[in-house]
Parts: sequence; structure tokens; C-alpha cells
Amino acid sequence: PLSAAATPLASPLATPLRGSAARTPQDDLRRGVQSLLNKICPENVLTIADKIACIQLKNPQELEIVIELIFKKAITEPHYCETYADLVFGLKAAFPEFPAPDGGKPITFKSS
Repeated sequence: PLSAAATPLASPLATPLRGSAARTPQDDLRRGVQSLLNKICPENVLTIADKIACIQLKNPQELEIVIELIFKKAITEPHYCETYADLVFGLKAAFPEFPAPDGGKPITFKSS
């Protein structure tokens, strides 16, 4: 019999996708956020919001990825529209501001 210590399991995020090139940090971000969004329901929306809020975003492109995933998920699941509205409300102050490339208003979760 094999013991658990003798056969460590690889994290799914540490294993490259079959047939794909090396994953980028943006790919990992998409997978992580999508995984959390797939678990969302009215009973756990605050927990999911906390987990998404803990993600360290490094640039405005990563902020856009998170917003895009939430928006697409909300559009495809209209029966959970109130849940996604609660999620957005919980996240609006959680993410950092990024300076606008043109020197205008900073890019934020709320403004994007």
C-alpha cells in the first residue's frame, strides 16, 4: 500500500494543461477566479467575495480580467443576478487603484 506521504499530489495549478504552451500569470488568474465563480451561490457570496478580494492584482489588465469574468458569468446566469450584484458590491473597494496611462482618473474596480 502506498502512503499519502510517499505519493504527493500535484496541485492542479502547478500542472500545465495538456497540449498547451506554458501558462502565463494571467491564465492562472483566469483559472482561479473562474473556479471561485463556479462555486458562487447566495449562501456563500461573501466567502467568495473575500477570496477574490485576497487576489493580488499587479496591473490594470489583471483587474480587467477579473471584471470581465464576473460580467460574463453574471450574463450567462441571470437567475443569480442578485448574487453577482452582491459580489460586485463586496469587491468595489477591495482592489487597488492603478494610474491611468494618459494621466487621467485612476483605473479602479468601480470605474472599469
